[in-house]
Amino acid sequence: MMRVKRANIDSINLSDEHFVSMFEYNKDYSIETVKSPSVFNPKVWKETFNKSLTRNIVRADIVHTNLGLTLALKTFSRSQRVQVLEFAGLHSYTEHSKLLNIHLKELWSQLQYTKLTRIDIALDWEKIPYKVFKALKANREPFKWFNSTYFKTAKEKKKNYYINVVAYDKTIKENLSYPMERLEFSFSGTFLKDMYLKDLAKVCEKIEKAIKKKIGISVKINPLFSHA
Repeated sequence: MMRVKRANIDSINLSDEHFVSMFEYNKDYSIETVKSPSVFNPKVWKETFNKSLTRNIVRADIVHTNLGLTLALKTFSRSQRVQVLEFAGLHSYTEHSKLLNIHLKELWSQLQYTKLTRIDIALDWEKIPYKVFKALKANREPFKWFNSTYFKTAKEKKKNYYINVVAYDKTIKENLSYPMERLEFSFSGTFLKDMYLKDLAKVCEKIEKAIKKKIGISVKINPLFSHA
């Protein structure tokens, strides 16, 4: 009997029309705007999230929490009525990851009817098995970019709004004292169409089937916390 590989949710993006008001009138939060029609401060965004502001982001806010965390809140040009809230790094080996999970748990009941727009699933090994790479290469071409290897189909370019696959050395990224490699599947809007946070268990079942189809290994996604 084949052993089931455990996987974890590393990131969740949610969209809603009312995130700004949810945080704006709560004393446990403060919002710092870094891009709007009257503000443009990309350096602060880059320093906070280690990412650049892209042209399709028409508004960008940094949500500061009472736990000392910073959350990215973005509005994209294609859907300017809604904001996208990111919980990135839920399954890292850091104190930040622990605090982020605590914070998401505190907000869980308020976020149930926000729409899922992206979920990143992490599979960690001391060394990613050769058979996993072989399965991915059956219909995807690998290309290396710095410390990461991306796996793309012939039709995919830089952006894919369905599934993206990347492998990288987690030891280097987080300066761990032990060897670890991560295979990460990113499921985006098209895959998650009309799914809400309340549907997470159903979404995870769909993701488990999709990953097995890609790598030939059965996976089971761990719950974020007991009641999720």
